[in-house]
Order: sequence, then structure tokens, then C-alpha cells
Amino acid sequence: MVFSNDVKTAIEEYVNVHIGDESWHADYFSFVSDSTLAARLGEEFNSARYIYKMLEGVGANDWLQRAQIRIQVLQYASIYEAVLHHILFEDLATDPAVVALTEFPTNKKISIPASSQAQLENTSNSQWKSNNSDI
Repeated sequence: MVFSNDVKTAIEEYVNVHIGDESWHADYFSFVSDSTLAARLGEEFNSARYIYKMLEGVGANDWLQRAQIRIQVLQYASIYEAVLHHILFEDLATDPAVVALTEFPTNKKISIPASSQAQLENTSNSQWKSNNSDI
């Protein structure tokens, strides 16, 4: 069942007194080069603050207060993740430091016959000794 119009109005008035309007939340992400993403981040930021204030207004405590905190942490973490991902992999995608984040060597263990393994080790050791004979 939906709240009565009087209750909804009282909640909206309480919340809106304590948080900025939609344009303030949207402008908060003006540094994001993708305007669609910036608008969406503004909406998510506004909703995180709105839900927090609503739950604060009903005096959330115990399990509801923990839920209030958990919801807020998840919402803000998602916002941070989206901003960081956009800046790193869109705005700075060709920066060598960012490229290095996505490229790294991996060692893959392979199974080869014991005789081939011994031959490989002997070859490797003899090449290492000949290359480092001046040491």
C-alpha cells in the first residue's frame, strides 16, 4: 500500500530541505566527459542521499540503520567505480600507466615428458653459464 499524499508530501519536504536539488547533484559530476554518464551519476548520487535522509527521518535504528549504511556504502562504491572506470579507461585509456594496469605477464605451467624437461633444463643451464662466464 502506498503512503497517503499527506505522508508523501511530508517525507518529500523533510528530505528536500536537507539535500540539494537535482541540478546540484548533476553538476557535481561536471568533470566527467560523458554527459550521459555524468547525468546518471548525478541521479545515483541524489538517490543515495535521498534514501539516506528518508531512513534517517523515520529514525532507523538497529537492523534498519545497518541496512541504511550498507545501502549507502554500496551506492557510493558503485558511483566511485563508475567514475574511476570512465576516467581510467576512457579519458586516460592511452596513458602508459593505465595501459600497464591491463597488461601483465602470466606464467602458465605446462606438462611435458620428464626427458624433455631434463633436456630443456640442461640447455637452459648451459646457455646461462656461457652467457655469464665473465661474472
